[in-house]
Amino acid sequence: TATETFIGRRDDEVFGDSVGKALQALKQQVIKTGKGIRFDIELPLPEAKLYYDMTIETLLDDNGDFQGLIGVAVEIDKRKRAEEARNRSDEFLLPVFYAAKMGVWETSAIDGHIIRSASHDRIFGYETPPPEWSIEYYLQTHVMPEDLPKEFEIARYVTTTQGDWEYSSRFRKLNGEFAWLMVRGCTELNPDGSIKSMMGLCVDITEQKEAEAIGPADPETLA
Repeated sequence: TATETFIGRRDDEVFGDSVGKALQALKQQVIKTGKGIRFDIELPLPEAKLYYDMTIETLLDDNGDFQGLIGVAVEIDKRKRAEEARNRSDEFLLPVFYAAKMGVWETSAIDGHIIRSASHDRIFGYETPPPEWSIEYYLQTHVMPEDLPKEFEIARYVTTTQGDWEYSSRFRKLNGEFAWLMVRGCTELNPDGSIKSMMGLCVDITEQKEAEAIGPADPETLA
């Protein structure tokens, strides 16, 4: 989009009345509270409607006096479209995933954001999705200290290994209960070793692990 499209024009002139008023309201909120905000927004640009991760902050002088506002917008359209596609898929597959205690996830090649199915979060005890999910968040929230060495090793392995991988590990649900997870996935790396894409399937195998711990049933008991 040419810079001339925006210079000297109001938000409503560039984006239309509805989006323009919404942006003006958010800017007034920042001015009133003095606190910056960050949000996702779909902007109707001349070429197409695109999603942006937008931040609005106050601009202060050396004395701390208000001088104006500064905004930064980062395009996240591919990520948002992927999330929308995942949500549509969830509507169809979610009952199956819930019944099988199964979830799917994918790491965005754009910004490293992890996209998950709702059934993924349900495995860990969430009725509503946490705002963000990452390997760091998982380790801090769902892994016991004594299990961290193994989990660090797994995390290094799956983020540096080209191709398919599989592992199982113990984790702690949001309510404190212990459970077991089996994860199968695939990692594709860039030439410099950074992650190009990573996706996987996770399954709650707690009942299987408990049955293995008990051992095989006595044939006479089954007769």
